[in-house]
Amino acid sequence: MKKLYSCAIAAVAAFATFCPSAANAVPANIPDGWEYVGKGSFTDDMVANFLMFGSLTYDVEFIRNTETPALYRIVAPYGKAYADAFQSEFGMTLKDTEYDVDGAHYLEFDISDPADVKMPNFHTGCSWGYGPIQVGVITGQKLTLADGVITAPTNGLGYLDDSGFYYANQLGEFKIVLPKEESNIPDGWEYAGKGSFTDDMVANFLMFGSLTYDVEFIRNTETPALYRIVAPYGKAYADAFQSEFGMTLKDTEYDVNGAYYLEFDISDPADVKMPNFHTGCSWGYGPIQVGVITGQKLTLADGVITAPTNGLGYLDDSGFYYANQLGEFKIALPSSSGIGTIVTPDENADVEYYNLQGCRIERPAPGTICIRKTGAKVQKIVIR
Repeated sequence: MKKLYSCAIAAVAAFATFCPSAANAVPANIPDGWEYVGKGSFTDDMVANFLMFGSLTYDVEFIRNTETPALYRIVAPYGKAYADAFQSEFGMTLKDTEYDVDGAHYLEFDISDPADVKMPNFHTGCSWGYGPIQVGVITGQKLTLADGVITAPTNGLGYLDDSGFYYANQLGEFKIVLPKEESNIPDGWEYAGKGSFTDDMVANFLMFGSLTYDVEFIRNTETPALYRIVAPYGKAYADAFQSEFGMTLKDTEYDVNGAYYLEFDISDPADVKMPNFHTGCSWGYGPIQVGVITGQKLTLADGVITAPTNGLGYLDDSGFYYANQLGEFKIALPSSSGIGTIVTPDENADVEYYNLQGCRIERPAPGTICIRKTGAKVQKIVIR
């Protein structure tokens, strides 16, 4: 292995913001204020390639900040997954000092601006004989996010150890691929976490009974009270059907492409709005649609949306039928949404309101998700 000591003196000035800092530790469990969001991949063109091995791609785990949903961490990017990939790709078993053996470090990044993804300098948790290795973005360079993938300019990153500073991402192959549920979110929406859905519209109408399973939620960034369940009759539905009823669904009998969603607005918890929607599946009588019957209302309490028995409708080419016949329809919002209360501002109450960025607001608009502080009590709420 040959270290690359030839770098321009000007590079040190360009990397002026890259200074050693205390190691960033990640506890064995997910730390308070963070939530697990899934597995994606990381292509390292900073350490492995600098050491003349080439770039290296491997799966990594992601967590996200619950107060700042655009803030992510890769857990132990140079931990066991890195060592295993190194062994598999290059046939070399790393020493304990050459990777983050305790999985105690993380790579943090903020995707608030896809044209300028922020990634602070970070410790890798490994050393190759020249002291702890840090990596980061060179001053003036930018990471970008497109189609769920973060990339960096060639030579736009930096590598620093006790021997000095060197350009990194020399092959231009650095890449962070976000977990699938994060990467397919449409513009104007953000991932809101995992909750559950109890279907008493399709499965029970077909004489199987109601069916409960986990689903993914996204939330509108302009109207925070507006949510969508992603593919409510997609793969999770088919898997639950197989598990509960022992029946494998045909491609036409569920949303095989995960292309449909269930949208609802919780601005008024006493009258949650859910427009009619296509399920993306058919059981021999044309496409199935479901919705709320005129005059009936969905309600939200304690983070759960319910509907009156027979208050929903099922429609296909054969006609219209009452749904929610067992009265078991239910949407359980993600616990990470933190919505415990939906309130109307009290003109006389001694309370303070803050947006999710921590800025105080005088009077939140209806449908706004915000923080309410009353004395020592703090709640995340939706304004009615």
